[in-house]
Amino acid sequence: YYNLSEVQELISIYENQIEKNKSKLNLTASEDVKKHPFIVLEGLDGSGKTTLSKKLSSKLNAKKMSTPPSCLLTLREKFDTHPIALRRAYYALGNYIAAAEIEYLCHHTPCHC
Repeated sequence: YYNLSEVQELISIYENQIEKNKSKLNLTASEDVKKHPFIVLEGLDGSGKTTLSKKLSSKLNAKKMSTPPSCLLTLREKFDTHPIALRRAYYALGNYIAAAEIEYLCHHTPCHC
């Protein structure tokens, strides 16, 4: 699969995003304490997650996160047409990018997904 242009683009985006978050997060051990909450909303369809998410963002001035992260959305349609193993790789790398972004955000602002 490595010869596919979308796979090469995915790997490039992943490497760039991880490096970008590492350089932004360059903390000492004493600074490595999260200063803001990370809230995860889960629930059945129609249970009010979106409504609660909007209220949280407003009340807490929180950043809303989602997966796959926005930097990968242009590739989503391409990967959804590939075999399951390749789709899983796309979504897994998206989760790693989101986790790195969340780690950084929790030092600066509340966030939720």
